[in-house]
Amino acid sequence: MAVYVEGWGRPGDTALIARDSSGAVGGAAWFRFTAAIPEVTIGVQELWRGIGVGTRLLTELHAAARRAGITQLSLSVEHDNRALFLYERLGYVVHLRDGGAATLVVQLEQP
Repeated sequence: MAVYVEGWGRPGDTALIARDSSGAVGGAAWFRFTAAIPEVTIGVQELWRGIGVGTRLLTELHAAARRAGITQLSLSVEHDNRALFLYERLGYVVHLRDGGAATLVVQLEQP
């Protein structure tokens, strides 16, 4: 996990946080360059799942990437992760399978 957070704040590191009106954090999503294609990490608190928080975080993260001129994002996911449906719905496709996990890539249309 260190590759996704260590030295945060490098050029290109981009993050979003979901908060409610009281300031409680329900989720976060970010991308950073760890390879040729920036990698996405997302986490949503259990009580915040199923109400669109993950969709909103990724949609806004995709928009930020497009504004930065980024044309692709990737993420890794276990095959039994419930969020796989969300990623596929947002256009992520399998790029590489490795045991019980897969690397997915989404092509971002430029404005």
